Amino acid sequence: MAGLILYDTSPVTGQEFWNQALARLGRFPRRHPGQPEAAGIAEAFDQTLAATDNESCTRSLRTVPPAYFADYWANEHELAPLRAYLRAWVDPMRAAEPPFDVRDSLGEISTPTLIISGMHDFICGPRWGRMLHEGIPGSRFLLLEDSGHMGHLEQPDLFASAITRFTREGATRPLPHRRAEP
Repeated sequence: MAGLILYDTSPVTGQEFWNQALARLGRFPRRHPGQPEAAGIAEAFDQTLAATDNESCTRSLRTVPPAYFADYWANEHELAPLRAYLRAWVDPMRAAEPPFDVRDSLGEISTPTLIISGMHDFICGPRWGRMLHEGIPGSRFLLLEDSGHMGHLEQPDLFASAITRFTREGATRPLPHRRAEP
């Protein structure tokens, strides 16, 4: 059986998308008051978006990775190597590109679909996953409550179990999860 898995993504970008991402990122330090590094992450992300060359973009992005996790510092020993290999997915020269919006086309997706979002994902959080879920007929939504953008690293057993069950059994059986919406 063929299927579609949409993980930490959005059907739309643009001003509203970025406004929400930046607002969630701004709340990040309040979730981690004991981590002085958390206070500078939003500013580093802003610098990344404003960067005009790869070097300054990469330098700023080396500060941002903790924001992609629900609690980076609880797992820093395992996650720290990611920072050494981080490369910008944001190309500062693309800033002038128009946003995309495929919400009107979601109803055309007829294949079984699993949508996975991390509760603490500042950039492609639950709002966007739910939007996909509401637009794709018969889709299933899995909210990883203890994850940010990296649920496959933060909740690997739950993530792998959901993917395995979905690919083996298709859309007819419930997923092993803590919280889902019909």
